[in-house]
Amino acid sequence: MLRAILVDDHKATLEGLKLMLTRLGLSVVGTNATGQNLDLDVEILKPDVVFLDLSLGPQDGISVAARLKRAFPLVKIIGFSFRQDLPSVRDFLATGAEAYMLKTAEEDEIKLAIETVFRGKPFLSPQLSDVLLPEYLNIVQGKPQPQALTTQETTIVRLLGAGKTSKEIAAQLNLSPRSVEKYRATLLEKLQLNTLADLLKWGIKAGVIVLD
Repeated sequence: MLRAILVDDHKATLEGLKLMLTRLGLSVVGTNATGQNLDLDVEILKPDVVFLDLSLGPQDGISVAARLKRAFPLVKIIGFSFRQDLPSVRDFLATGAEAYMLKTAEEDEIKLAIETVFRGKPFLSPQLSDVLLPEYLNIVQGKPQPQALTTQETTIVRLLGAGKTSKEIAAQLNLSPRSVEKYRATLLEKLQLNTLADLLKWGIKAGVIVLD
């Protein structure tokens, strides 16, 4: 059973997340409201994963994450925050943290994030992908930074991940099948990929395609 510590200064958030993690089969071994003495908590309670808010009153979750990663590199760190701005997410991931999620995430997304990071892959909430995806790839995957995807391109990647054909996607988005094929070619060029299979693998790793 995976062991978790939750770090957040809002009691309601702590209780809600604790309930969801318990339902997912994790053991919540501790909570911390400020990030203070978190190093000691981790040393004593030995969690596998720490869910960490970025706004912790006098401390900032980014500096806390950096400190934890230096002291406990094997402990997974998942950011759990309302912040959606690029600098916050970029700086948090740059600490070595494995994932960044929004507090609006539902149980299925939390489950996917946990499964993903414990397979050794990074995770980012899909809602952040339109704005943050290029920077995210640059930080956690070491790939050349592509141009930002448009909302339409992101939607097409998700539909391809759902197994839709070009004809089905065209009908759903009110496009011609030829336009969808052009979008696919553009996506492969932007992301420096070669095949549809590569695009689907990329979409899963980046969190654009969410598996059931």
